[in-house]
Amino acid sequence: MELKTLPESVRFKGLGVHTGKVCEVEILPSKEGGIIFCREGMFIPTHPDYVLDTHNRVVLARDGVRVSGVEHLLSCMGILGINSVLVNVMGEEIPAFDGSGWYFWRALKRVGTVVVGKVLPPSFQRVEGKGFLYEPGQDFVVEYRITLRGRSYSFVRNVTPVIYEREIVRARTFGTIEDWQYLRRVGLAKGANLCNSVLITRDGFVPTLRYPDEPVRHKVLDLIGDLMLVGCIPQGRFVIKDGGHTLHLEMVRALTGRCYAKTI
Repeated sequence: MELKTLPESVRFKGLGVHTGKVCEVEILPSKEGGIIFCREGMFIPTHPDYVLDTHNRVVLARDGVRVSGVEHLLSCMGILGINSVLVNVMGEEIPAFDGSGWYFWRALKRVGTVVVGKVLPPSFQRVEGKGFLYEPGQDFVVEYRITLRGRSYSFVRNVTPVIYEREIVRARTFGTIEDWQYLRRVGLAKGANLCNSVLITRDGFVPTLRYPDEPVRHKVLDLIGDLMLVGCIPQGRFVIKDGGHTLHLEMVRALTGRCYAKTI
């Protein structure tokens, strides 16, 4: 497996969807391997052991220092094969932009990647749990199904960079007005608005969906980012039903429990 980094640093600045505050991210090239977040001088590895919270976003934390909403950025890095960078975070979370991964994808793809080394890839074994199944394979196949207000949505694809850019990366965060009200009561979603989220109403969606099944495509975007907690995207078939970050993390922990280093 190639270690890939960036040829130069990339910066992002925008509003955090949960804090409502402006935050900034600088992604720096690294030859060390791994995606490491750094905030207030604390280095936080991208690993399931450092996941503090999965309630509507993924929060990584170490010794009281946290970084919130890493999943969209990690998703884009995963598809581009970026796995060796230092991510400096100025603020409490990663910018939301339009609620999708598009802004990250566009900038990272434009900069490109460079190979800085090679490591033996991990070997993942079959795992199954309530709501998820993973079977090893040669491709990255996702079968994702959700139900929203009595309507079923499904997305089944062999996910390649071309499919990701065309069918997944622009799918936005979504929720009901009840979701927004609850999140604000518990101190979240302070920056949520119709520019970075899709609102589910009794009559449909506001604003207009980018894809007829945009909510399930956003779930796939999140899944890919959450899978990067194992350090790479395991090749094979993933079947998810009514998932979210919490279920994804359960699956990731099952994967790491049945992950073996390959030998030469």
